[in-house]
Amino acid sequence: SEARHAEQLEQQINDLNEKHDAQMEQLKSDLMAMANSSQSEQVDQLVSSQKAELERVQSEMETQRASALEEQMQQMSSSHAAALEQTMADHVSSSALELERAQTEAEEKRVSEIESVTTELDEKHEAKLKQVESELTSTADS
Repeated sequence: SEARHAEQLEQQINDLNEKHDAQMEQLKSDLMAMANSSQSEQVDQLVSSQKAELERVQSEMETQRASALEEQMQQMSSSHAAALEQTMADHVSSSALELERAQTEAEEKRVSEIESVTTELDEKHEAKLKQVESELTSTADS
């Protein structure tokens, strides 16, 4: 169940990256077409437009990332809650201390997984933003 959720999250991330890559390729193509013209005013307008587009794409990616993360957290919470309920049913005769330990473990695991997913998404997002910024700066400087 968690593997399926992780796959779904990975697919959402891949879809976002593909969409972002396609948009960046279009931006690069537009920049190259404008860079070849001798009209600096058009280039300035394009740079401004591309900066606005980059901000929009960054905002959209952040919103989608947050949404995907929230969905994953809800799925993991549900999964962990179901696992905890099963554990409690299986160990009705266990002591209150044993139940508390199981709850603590499940919560620690959930928190760890959320931190891991968040860190991974943040790293991918940061790397992609740096790449796009570098490409735009490089293209604008040309």
